[in-house]
Amino acid sequence: SVVAGAVARCVGWLERLSARSFDRIVAVTEDIARYFPTNKTIVIKNYVSLKMIDGIKPAETGNSGTVVIYAGRLSRKRGIAEIVAAMEFTGEGTELWLAGKWDSTAFEEECKRLDGWKRTRYLGALPVEDVYRYMKVASMGLHCVYLNDYYVTGLPTKVFEYAACSVPVVMTRCARWEELFGEFAVFVDPGDPQDIARGITGLARDHERGQYMGRKAREFVGRQYNWELE
Repeated sequence: SVVAGAVARCVGWLERLSARSFDRIVAVTEDIARYFPTNKTIVIKNYVSLKMIDGIKPAETGNSGTVVIYAGRLSRKRGIAEIVAAMEFTGEGTELWLAGKWDSTAFEEECKRLDGWKRTRYLGALPVEDVYRYMKVASMGLHCVYLNDYYVTGLPTKVFEYAACSVPVVMTRCARWEELFGEFAVFVDPGDPQDIARGITGLARDHERGQYMGRKAREFVGRQYNWELE
């Protein structure tokens, strides 16, 4: 909207003005860093802490089927309605776990009216330690967001969290992400619940492939993309 654009420009101006008085500036990506003076800006990427995650015990759920998890803000832009809808097409024995805060009560009720909700379990807004406990026992993680400039150029923290928990990912098709995460991710159209379901069921049916991709995911974050090395 016009108002949102005006606010964004004002905030950007205030950031640049404030930057003149800062001794040092820390940015989490190179794209953010380029807006600030190079002589006092450093990039420290917000990767996951393997030490913290490795110290957390997996949850005891008693679920022996295929568990698909999404943890984070439950909003329309993050494709939550579509991943719930996708559950209608995944077949028996597959369950979606959602953890996080709903964007609004109206959106929550909209998702609950979808046929896929009968295969969805809402875990609530959990402390991060509990989120990782559930991630560790999931079959795969979801990151089926609608793309914008931030998602394309930024770093999807959620994917690094799944990878640190040795979980393969079903995520939005994007050339940059396919290059970066191709070893352990399946790529889908976030606007097509049936395509999301195909990604889920394809991975669920090939258990050995899922385990292999989970190992590759963990190797990926262990090699470079973790807080300890950063």
